[in-house]
Amino acid sequence: MLKFLFFSALVVAAVTLGAPIFFPLLIVFSLIWLITLPIRLVFGLTALVMKLIFGIIGAVFSIVFAPFVLMFMLLWGIVRLVTPRRRYTTA
Repeated sequence: MLKFLFFSALVVAAVTLGAPIFFPLLIVFSLIWLITLPIRLVFGLTALVMKLIFGIIGAVFSIVFAPFVLMFMLLWGIVRLVTPRRRYTTA
């Protein structure tokens, strides 16, 4: 909705007294947008590839290490239940 309102404000500026300022600014910012487009696309593609790589690595690690972690936690709990508690006394 904000994009629509912003675009509407630009159109109103274009058809009123702001037209001499609006059209040169539109041309300049359109050129800037076109010039930076390849850079933004490369960074977006790089981010997508990194997300895929680290997502796959995370999934593999979770499948491989999750049983070991769960077994360690289970054994830790059993040891904690079996061993008697230490009583600390003050002299």
